[in-house]
Amino acid sequence: MSQIQNIMIDFDKIKDVALRGIIRTSVFMGLGINAARDDHLREYQLSDLMMFRVMPESVDDQTLATFKSEFHQWIVSNGLRELVETFASFLDEIYKACVLIKRNKTKVIHEDVNRSLYKFEKMGVTNKLSLLRSEFSIFTDREKYISSIIKARNCITHRQGKVGPEDIRGKGTFRLVWLGMEIYAETTSGR
Repeated sequence: MSQIQNIMIDFDKIKDVALRGIIRTSVFMGLGINAARDDHLREYQLSDLMMFRVMPESVDDQTLATFKSEFHQWIVSNGLRELVETFASFLDEIYKACVLIKRNKTKVIHEDVNRSLYKFEKMGVTNKLSLLRSEFSIFTDREKYISSIIKARNCITHRQGKVGPEDIRGKGTFRLVWLGMEIYAETTSGR
């Protein structure tokens, strides 16, 4: 006699994973970029509580400007990383919900479910999207934008903003694409 098992999937909680990450990234990037652009902010040393200093007490304006420029780039890179990691966590939750539904329908063994979840969590975003598409027919028409952002983040983070051969893979150029907002207005006469 098979036993029916009720499962509860809270899609609002899954959506909240993404929303919290987006809000967090927006706030942190705002704080960091505003600090990098603030001409009055000249303190770059760690707290006075530190027992040692790795930087001189003060630096000239050009050196400070270089620090701030590098900090700006670091903030953007970390913002992109935060968005990518948030999206990965969101996909983990989507995959978990799909696996639970599949387990309930097909009576997959619990250990196999845990193994699948563990393996999925270790994948990169591109592979997660591919597996969701192949296993559950879940896909997004935004994949090229996500992939582009991941590649840009890799250039910034791993190659100090330089585009490497692994970023162009025979294409000759690196192309960053993202969604933009287009505004269209029409008069009552149709113009």
